[in-house]
Amino acid sequence: MEAELELVSLTSGAVLFRQGDQGDSLYIVISGRLIVSVSLNGGAHKIIGTPGAGEIVGEMALFERQAALATVAAARDTQLAKLSSDGLAG
Repeated sequence: MEAELELVSLTSGAVLFRQGDQGDSLYIVISGRLIVSVSLNGGAHKIIGTPGAGEIVGEMALFERQAALATVAAARDTQLAKLSSDGLAG
């Protein structure tokens, strides 16, 4: 499975994916920290998590074939390992 992983680097503030995007990958945080937030009525945003090293994001969109339920962005420079649906099948 390691051969199927792709390294992804995000700089602080960069968005990995947005709420409503169709997902096809999950991401494992190698280093750094992410901010997971949801959009509320009226345009406000609520932070619902701050995953760090060893944690996974994006799995629900990948396994359930649904749009992302939250926006995920880098709180600081972050390194991730990406596993796409193609990599999971292969």
